Amino acid sequence: MYTINNLVAVIPLGQQGESGATSVTFDISAWVTLYPAGVYSLTYVRPGETTVYPEQAGAVATATVDDVTTLTWTPSDAVLDVAGNGTVVIHCTENDVEKRSAMTSYYVALGHAAAGEAPDPVVDWVADATQKLDEVDHFIGETIEATESANAAAGLTNDAIGRANEISETMEGIAPKWADVDISASGLAAGAAPTASVTQDVGGTHLTVGIPKGDKGDKGDTGNVMYATFDIDFDTGELVMTIPDGYTGPTFSINDETGELEVSI
Repeated sequence: MYTINNLVAVIPLGQQGESGATSVTFDISAWVTLYPAGVYSLTYVRPGETTVYPEQAGAVATATVDDVTTLTWTPSDAVLDVAGNGTVVIHCTENDVEKRSAMTSYYVALGHAAAGEAPDPVVDWVADATQKLDEVDHFIGETIEATESANAAAGLTNDAIGRANEISETMEGIAPKWADVDISASGLAAGAAPTASVTQDVGGTHLTVGIPKGDKGDKGDTGNVMYATFDIDFDTGELVMTIPDGYTGPTFSINDETGELEVSI
């Protein structure tokens, strides 16, 4: 029991959603002495709200036993529907006099709100399954996208590696070993077919050419041999043939595709 002129800071009212299970009793004897014809009522503000509501009729009742007058408050459903801390004030009205208690807090413990319709378990299961399937579809989509990106990157890498191997194998097959070049030329009989040969070994590249003498009468009575000189352009890997003025003999070159020495007559 609470004394009307000395209320506690917080009055516990029970659990959210209860109805008629909780009541609170106040000793109002001090007020009855001053206001014997007083009419009692109660107002409250629910948790989180600012509107002041009057408690419904029948929620407040007074009784007197052995000169002790009490007021009993049985909180209505509207009070217990909202969990948390609200406030309450007790009123005593006699003619033109309005007496009010100190405003104090009440507390409704958290519970379930008013029950609604029971959910359909099949519908709930379908909704949950649909959500899970959506999550799986999303995951599969992300996995496919990541795999395609990885495959594309791997394809580019494999193409680059294959191209590099192809170039390397081609160069190994056709690139002459120009680290050490030995070039020699020899004269052939007049009218003979020019010759040319190239060999490569661990010692380097050996280029041998045979150049026929000119016919008698072309360069005097005895004819002569006009020699061409050969160099390797190390920037391009090309064979460079230098010939004197008036040279009409064969010319030599390296076939870029096969790496073979070719003679043009």
